[in-house]
Amino acid sequence: MDIKQICLDIVDMCVVEFNKEENKEKIKINILDPCIKHLVDQFYPYIIATCIIFILTFLLAIAIFTLLIKKPIKIN
Repeated sequence: MDIKQICLDIVDMCVVEFNKEENKEKIKINILDPCIKHLVDQFYPYIIATCIIFILTFLLAIAIFTLLIKKPIKIN
């Protein structure tokens, strides 16, 4: 047996183990959930800042639109 075949066998055994339901649950609880929580914690300030900028831009657009509508039209 060569090294390549040994590596392929190890990968296949790992895939079989990872696909077992109890192992999927352990991976989800111990690896994926903490990673996602960490990412959300890191991006939270940027998400809030983006929402605030979006709301302010929307309010500014509404204000400009109302000013344009209320402005009297002069016909020469």
